[in-house]
Amino acid sequence: MINNISEFIAQKWVDKNIISEEDYELYHYGWFVVLSDLWLFIFTLIIGVIFDITLSSIVFFVVFFLIRRFAGGYHAKTELHCQIISLSFLFFSIAAIKYIFINIDNVYLFIIHLICVIVLPLVSPADTPQKPLSLNEKNQFKRIIGCIGVALFIVNCVLLYFNIKFLSTAIICAFVLETILVIFGRLLNCKLAEN
Repeated sequence: MINNISEFIAQKWVDKNIISEEDYELYHYGWFVVLSDLWLFIFTLIIGVIFDITLSSIVFFVVFFLIRRFAGGYHAKTELHCQIISLSFLFFSIAAIKYIFINIDNVYLFIIHLICVIVLPLVSPADTPQKPLSLNEKNQFKRIIGCIGVALFIVNCVLLYFNIKFLSTAIICAFVLETILVIFGRLLNCKLAEN
């Protein structure tokens, strides 16, 4: 559905001479990314409102999509498959913030986040066989993930010190989810490369 909408918008722009025919694919992809992210943000916001953790859900979404841009991870083969998996992960992550992470002692939250901040740069980025990254790109993304990880870890330490768990748990949950997705994505990509 999002693909159809982004195709429609890009084609309208070509028809109205806003963009050239050569730029159609670029704008089609750009609109697809924007509309997909917007849909996922709206879904996350709705789930956050339902669980009464709106601000936490927004923080989770921002942190998760920030680190996902550079760390990569598992990518589904079809748009429908991607939407189902994405919506499921978002739903269960918001539920985990509300019912699991908030009940974990601050020391354990600190340890969980520290493990993710160490592991994530080691295993990322997880590129795909369809879009492999060069060695230079991989190293650059590793550095970016490392910097983002350290910066958010420091922020999270302050949040935990002041016991602001509703924000802290959102950040940690985003790191846990992305770490799992990167590890899974790398394992899957290795399996695909063997076949």
